[in-house]
Amino acid sequence: MGIAISLSGLAGAVMKEGGMGVISAAQPGFRMEGFDRDPAGKNLEAIAREAEKARTIAGSRGLLGLNIMHAGTHYAQYCRQAEASGYDAILSGAGLALELPAYVSDDILLAPIVSSLRALQLIVKTWNRRYSRMPDFVVVEGSEAGGHLGFSREMLDQGSCPDLSGIVQEIKDQFPEIPLFAAGGIFDGADVRRIMAAGADGVQVATRLIATWEC
Repeated sequence: MGIAISLSGLAGAVMKEGGMGVISAAQPGFRMEGFDRDPAGKNLEAIAREAEKARTIAGSRGLLGLNIMHAGTHYAQYCRQAEASGYDAILSGAGLALELPAYVSDDILLAPIVSSLRALQLIVKTWNRRYSRMPDFVVVEGSEAGGHLGFSREMLDQGSCPDLSGIVQEIKDQFPEIPLFAAGGIFDGADVRRIMAAGADGVQVATRLIATWEC
């Protein structure tokens, strides 16, 4: 969740509970002095600063990820900064992150964010051919997820998007070896149990947490 919604306060709290906290690379430095003159530079500073703050909150618990939109500017710089700042993982959607492995080493986990089996198939094929690398995990977003989704406006307006459970099952059948985290409309324990019964290994929760003090 960008523009200072998902930063160290929320990520650190999630990590402290043993999960993966995720910081957004969408303008994390917009409150810093000088942002209007050098937004990219301040965002790079903020990526490093927020990681340090999140780990202080969490102690030695949990994992830390950085969500970087592929469609955004300075993509490669933000990826390199994530690894330099000690993030455990990069999550990347808003487009097909076909070149992501070129920007980092094998020491950081890489997770594409997709809304269909076809998108993941293309990413896996490209990463394997170009970089001899597979995704370490994948985030699968259904039509109820906020953000940049792989569905047309017509499908969304007509309510004809495939169900998240169906997308999860389809991807898990094709790639059972890749840990899969489902996202979109996951609000409570019943939602978690339902989507994990469909084959997800875990969930990503975002919008629900806007109402927390930590966020």
